[in-house]
Amino acid sequence: MQLFAFCATRYNPANGDPGSLAAPAYDQIDDAQARRLRGRPHHFTHLTRPDPSTEDPHAEAAATQLRWLDEGVLLEEERPALYLYLTRLATGGSRLGLCGLLSLSGSKVRPHEQTVAGTVEERLYLLRKERPDIDPHLT
Repeated sequence: MQLFAFCATRYNPANGDPGSLAAPAYDQIDDAQARRLRGRPHHFTHLTRPDPSTEDPHAEAAATQLRWLDEGVLLEEERPALYLYLTRLATGGSRLGLCGLLSLSGSKVRPHEQTVAGTVEERLYLLRKERPDIDPHLT
């Protein structure tokens, strides 16, 4: 197994506090909360839980991601790095995470939680539309 740095995409702090624009993991947001969060113009939920009432929600999320890059809402880092992030848990406490590229050549990947086939397929479809993976919770 090898860990590699990569060039991340992040919020431009000139457009608001990145922490207030971040979203909980997609599977911790119910439909009502997703609608409320999408009411904020640059909230990450637009990308991770796109509006299901549109013709192709995943294509819309991908187009939003590209538009935000063009408009400077999102910025692409110039140099590769490893990225730490902190998730505050609703039950109190927090979890520290690390984002990087991982090579698992010859390794087995084991699931970290119970997954539902339909959800896995939906998340994979979103990942393929948005390229690259925009949510550390997707993997």
